[in-house]
Amino acid sequence: MRPAIEPSVATAEMEQAATLANARLVIEQDGENGAYIYKTLDRITGEVLRQFPREDVLKMLTQARYSAGDVIKTRA
Repeated sequence: MRPAIEPSVATAEMEQAATLANARLVIEQDGENGAYIYKTLDRITGEVLRQFPREDVLKMLTQARYSAGDVIKTRA
């Protein structure tokens, strides 16, 4: 016997499926540093649902004092 799915869980899953059905992937190259930007857009509204790398990371890459490895602390 399968356990019953709570209505709130089922509704959330249906909303997520509908959002993904209306999504499209756009890949752009940043003009300043040449990094590729992956965006998931809502097909209807054009709203950016997700972006990788995030905007704050892109801004950090353009700073003169940035060097690879600055994002993660490797020493205790």
